[in-house]
Amino acid sequence: MRRTGESILASAAVGLLASAVGLQRWRRVSADRQDAGARVLHLSRGPVEVRDSGVPAGGRRTTDEPAVVVVHGTPGGYDLAQVTASGLGLDDRRVVSVSRPGYLRTPLASGPTPEEQADLFAEVLDALGIETAVVIAVSGGGPAAVQFALRHASRCARLVLIESLVQTFTEHEMYASLQPLARVGKWLGERLAQVDAVIAGYLIVTPRSDPGPAVAAAAVRFDRRKVGYTADMRLFEDVPDYPFEQISSPTLVIHGTADVDVPFAQAQTAADRIPGAQLVAVPGADHLGLWRHEVVGQRVRAFLAD
Repeated sequence: MRRTGESILASAAVGLLASAVGLQRWRRVSADRQDAGARVLHLSRGPVEVRDSGVPAGGRRTTDEPAVVVVHGTPGGYDLAQVTASGLGLDDRRVVSVSRPGYLRTPLASGPTPEEQADLFAEVLDALGIETAVVIAVSGGGPAAVQFALRHASRCARLVLIESLVQTFTEHEMYASLQPLARVGKWLGERLAQVDAVIAGYLIVTPRSDPGPAVAAAAVRFDRRKVGYTADMRLFEDVPDYPFEQISSPTLVIHGTADVDVPFAQAQTAADRIPGAQLVAVPGADHLGLWRHEVVGQRVRAFLAD
């Protein structure tokens, strides 16, 4: 019995060691894959990581419509922006996915404020030879996208705000809006989502037909996103009152009515104050659940084709 017990313990130790080694290898491979999926442009404002879907095979755009710039949320990176574009059914468009400052290989110094990020996006368009573009922002990418529409109006063909934060909102306010049990679950879920071992396990057990794995796969290596995440959370505590009335780009606002991460009221404010803006309210959808509703992609594609 003693030898059996020792064998079990030894096997467990070997298994844990193998798992740890495997996880480290997976993390290295994930980082290599992230770096291989985009390139770093060295611009006057600093380095910025970009993936341009119009460049690969032959370097030709697949359609004649304006390019689409996807501004990822918090946390994120060009990889999450790319997943967002695919989820919206925009694989036939030229999509420019940018890692905002502080995420992956774009240093925070390249644009720590929304205004500077907007100017950085304009410089990216210059480098890629793009005059105008549709800008699609998700969640924490809202401030930078709004600033782009304000500061570079002639280059913003259309603006799409999906569950976008555009006003001050803090984590404290979010947690205060939840019941105690939901508050604990929310806190725990967000912390676990920053642990690569948890993401790896989630990818193994979750069906690929679910949209979750694609999003989770684009959240790997939080250590390469933490600087941007921290800067964003600090920024969200004091978002100025943007002059939405000055936005001239046709605008579509999509938001779930049950969103606690970014309250639906923010979408209502943006839609009410941006001239001619369309508001699509998705009943009962929360921040992540919104992406399970086909109406999101349908309305975005219809808006871009209009």
